[in-house]
Amino acid sequence: MIDYLLISGIFVLYLELNPSMGNIWIRDNHFTPRGIINVIIYPLKNIRMWYPDMWDINFFIWILGYYGFKSGLPYIVKCLLE
Repeated sequence: MIDYLLISGIFVLYLELNPSMGNIWIRDNHFTPRGIINVIIYPLKNIRMWYPDMWDINFFIWILGYYGFKSGLPYIVKCLLE
């Protein structure tokens, strides 16, 4: 659960602060959490979101990347310490 909260928080901050994306949460001076939910589920509706150039705004790729990094981290640390 903590992992998903961490990934979600970083993802939302990335989208909100990204100069090319931005203003997902706050539009027209209103707080709209539905915008971020739409961005999260959009890869389930559009195959284009699975292309590598769209991976930075694909939440599911962030999850795969996080768990890939997390599972590979012990091996990386082990190699660095040897």
